[in-house]
Amino acid sequence: MGDHGGVVDDRFAKRATASGADDHNCVVPDGQKQAGATGKMARKVWFQLLDAATRDAYADTQTESVSSDGVTDIDDLRKAIREKYRHENPDLLEGVVAGQLRIYANRAVYDDKNGQPLDEDSRIGLVGPTKRGALVVVVTAPPALRLTAYASYPAFLKKAIEIANVMLTHHKYFELELSADNTTRRNLRHVKVKFRRPEEGSLYGWSDRSARAKVIFVNEVLLHRMQMIDQADNSHEYQCIVFVVAATIFHECAHLALRWKNILDSPDKFQLEVGTIMGTKLFHGTCRVKIQQSTRATSKMSERSRRMWTKEMAILDVVIDGMNGLSVIRADHLNKFFTLGKLCGKTLFPLVLTMHRRTKGATAFRDAGRKRRRTPPEDPNILMPPLCGIPKNRYESQDNIVEKHKVALLVWVTSSCMSNTEGDRVTNQ
Repeated sequence: MGDHGGVVDDRFAKRATASGADDHNCVVPDGQKQAGATGKMARKVWFQLLDAATRDAYADTQTESVSSDGVTDIDDLRKAIREKYRHENPDLLEGVVAGQLRIYANRAVYDDKNGQPLDEDSRIGLVGPTKRGALVVVVTAPPALRLTAYASYPAFLKKAIEIANVMLTHHKYFELELSADNTTRRNLRHVKVKFRRPEEGSLYGWSDRSARAKVIFVNEVLLHRMQMIDQADNSHEYQCIVFVVAATIFHECAHLALRWKNILDSPDKFQLEVGTIMGTKLFHGTCRVKIQQSTRATSKMSERSRRMWTKEMAILDVVIDGMNGLSVIRADHLNKFFTLGKLCGKTLFPLVLTMHRRTKGATAFRDAGRKRRRTPPEDPNILMPPLCGIPKNRYESQDNIVEKHKVALLVWVTSSCMSNTEGDRVTNQ
C-alpha cells in the first residue's frame, strides 16, 4: 500500500502482527472503549473535510471524528463519515455520496504532489489516531447551490438560511437565470450574513459592489426586534421576521452571483436590478413588510421620526406586491416553512396569498391639543417599501425603479408562465 499513502498503515500492521493481533485489537490511544460483545476495541478516527477545488476546509468545517466500531476498511470509513453528516448536518454534504469522498492518510500525504489516496479496500488500522494526525477527506463532488448555516449563527438566522437555500434551488430559477457555475456554488458556501445599521437606500439588506464580496448585510432592526419577542413560541411575527430575512438573503445572493462574474451592475436584459427580478419570479411579486406604528408616536413628532423603523414596531405581516395588487402570505401557509423535517420547495411555492385588508375607521392625531378624529378607511400601520430597487445597483433613483417595476413584473411573470408549463402559478385564496 506504499503507493497509496499506506506507510502509516504498514507500520501499524507490523506492530499488530508482532503482537499476534489483528488491526482492531492493536494497542490504541486513550479514549477508546469496548465495542459490543465482540471483544474488539472501538476508537475515534479523526478526519478533516477538504474542498477539492480550494484545498481548504470544506465549508469551514473543523476536525471531526467517527467511531471505528464496525469499520474495517476505507470504504466502510467513507460510509461512516457520510452517515455522520446525514444525521448531524444534512445540508453540509447534500447530494454527495460516500464514493465521492477521497481519503488520504494525512495532510502531508495530500500536499505531496506524488501523494495518493488510500485504496477503498485498505484496512483501517490506526489511521487518524489524533486530531494532529487526522485523515484528510477530500470532497470531490461539485458543491451544492446553498449557503452555510454557521454554528455561530443564532437559531432564527439558521432557519432563515434553510429557507433561503430552498429559494435558491426551487425550479432552478436561480441557477438558470444567473448561469450559476462551480465558482458560484463554492462562493455561496462561504457567504456570511451580518446585521448592521442600514445604508441609505438599502432598507432590508445590501452587499458590497465587489467581485470579492462574500458578506450579506441585513438591517439590524430585524435582529433587535427578534431579540425582543419570544422566539420559542414560533409566533406569526417570528415567522414573518425569519421569512423576510430569508428573502433579503436570497435577493442579495442574486447580486453576488453576478458580481463574482465581474458584472457589478444588473444587465439591461433584466430591466430591473437582478435581486428584484429573482424575487419576482419566485414570489410573483416583491416582498415587503407591514409593521405596527410606534406607540410612542405623538402629534409633536415629525413625520420622518414617526415613520422611522424601530425595534419597538411589531411586524404584522409579509406582503407581496404583485400584478393583482397587495396580498398577504396566508398564516397557515407561512407556517409550512417552519414545520419539522426537510423543507420541500414544491409544497412551499407558489405562495398561498390572501387579500391585504385595510383597517377601516382608524384614528389618528390631527394636530397638537385637539381630540382624535375619524380618518378615511386607511390602515394606520406602516407598509414598508418593497424589497427591491436599491438605487446604487443601477444608478437610478428609487422613484424611477419603482415606476418601472410594474412593467418588468408583468413581462417576467408572463414569460415565466409561458416558458415553464410546470412552473408555479400564483395562488390567491
